[in-house]
Amino acid sequence: MKPNFLNMPISVCQYAIQENCIDELQLFTWLKLNCNHRVKIDHKIRFRIVKELNITRQTLNARIVWLLKHKWISYNSKRGSWHLNSFRIIHRKTNSEITKGVIWENYNIQIFKAFVYAGIIGYYAKRKYFNDHFEIRIRDKEQNQVRMKKAHPSKSLAPYSLNLPLEYLAKAINTPKSTVQKMKALAEEQFFIEVENNFAETNLSVPELLKLRRFAKDAPGINRFVLIAGKVKEQLPDKISLNINFRTKRILKQNELKNRYRK
Repeated sequence: MKPNFLNMPISVCQYAIQENCIDELQLFTWLKLNCNHRVKIDHKIRFRIVKELNITRQTLNARIVWLLKHKWISYNSKRGSWHLNSFRIIHRKTNSEITKGVIWENYNIQIFKAFVYAGIIGYYAKRKYFNDHFEIRIRDKEQNQVRMKKAHPSKSLAPYSLNLPLEYLAKAINTPKSTVQKMKALAEEQFFIEVENNFAETNLSVPELLKLRRFAKDAPGINRFVLIAGKVKEQLPDKISLNINFRTKRILKQNELKNRYRK
């Protein structure tokens, strides 16, 4: 039975970006969505894959070889069938502690790369927000501030839009900033994320900005200041809104706990 959705580990998505194997992950995901964990990849299945992924038979064969080599799938010569490993096993191979998953909801498989990019962007945007928010709460607690009790305390949820500097994401996934920019552009192009320019008011006048550009053009951060409608504003990281959903993969969490106890 074809699943209605697939909870894909962020750890596997990140591995695919870093190891440049998103195309192989795309094929693996297609198999997960359309086949049982044991399947015979016959001519009919191969024809469907070639057509739906818009690839050649040679490309398909090369990707199958990669999946076999990295033990994402295995072949049983006696039965003539292929076994698809679970995401839990592949997650172990990544050596990642991330236990979140991003939900694939029967999107067009040909925009899979944009989905993976959006999953990474969304995960780290949420993580940055909660990390920053947690640090603020710690500082407030250390200052022993008196707080008003709320009659109906709200849940600690991220806002609709999030800030994610390109430098932050590039460092987090050990990827060049130029690559991160392309990731964001493709995810936005396929409507998995929405990006809004973000500017802050400044006390700089237009003449002051022109002087800075002329005499201090190499000063760090000078390019952040721009002219908009006759006013000088500071360009902040874009606001990102997510059109995808995330969910903790409990089985990955349990696996991480077992590994910690073994250590």
